[in-house]
Amino acid sequence: MIVPNNAVPDFCIERNSVVKTKMLVRIWERAQISQVQLLDVGCGDAAWLVPLLEGVDNVAYHGVEPQERLVRQARTNLPRFAADIRVAGGEDIESEFGKRFDLVISRAALEHVYHRAVFLDQVCGAVGDGGSLLLTYGSNHFKQDFKTDVRNLASQILARGGLRRYYTAPVDDAALLGALERNGLHLQARGHYSLDEVKAAHKLIGDPAASRDVLMNWLALEEQLNVEGAAPERLSTLTNEAYFDARRGD
Repeated sequence: MIVPNNAVPDFCIERNSVVKTKMLVRIWERAQISQVQLLDVGCGDAAWLVPLLEGVDNVAYHGVEPQERLVRQARTNLPRFAADIRVAGGEDIESEFGKRFDLVISRAALEHVYHRAVFLDQVCGAVGDGGSLLLTYGSNHFKQDFKTDVRNLASQILARGGLRRYYTAPVDDAALLGALERNGLHLQARGHYSLDEVKAAHKLIGDPAASRDVLMNWLALEEQLNVEGAAPERLSTLTNEAYFDARRGD
């Protein structure tokens, strides 16, 4: 369980996302021990990582993102790592980098991937010995709603015709867990996070210190819900992001 305390720098605290906070804390903690080779799969513009990478020297960042516009923005946001931010998909990791990483992160990308088996094999294969994969997928795309269902169906039809930019389809957890096992990764933790009604509370507090305390309690509450609260099936219908933490090695 990762619940940041006052020893964790504020650049590890993401006010809008438990999952981002968990990932930032993991990167920061790993960087306190040794140099970190970090791969971000589906990195987008990488803006959420800028404060951490500006505050920690010994993280070597690499990113892949299929949209060229977002890659240009990521390179602008992280000029120190521009050469290692590539226009590519998760399916291209081996050919783009040809090495393994201490941490591989992928946030809210898997639900948009058309060829998932190849994607997962490449992402899992990029994790080095003793390294970890922190992967999430967004579930808010699949809340029961007629307009959402129509949009998702249209994206799947377009993807079959070759237009995959807007593809969205539910993730099969069994297939995901099978890919981890097939690639020699051992699941360490999983959970469902981001209860909209809860996470909005700390934003109503003007005092930064008090807001931080409430934010930490929010993260602790969601951790506890995953440990001994609602059944996972029920929790998954209330939250917006599923989280998987897997490791190569003991």
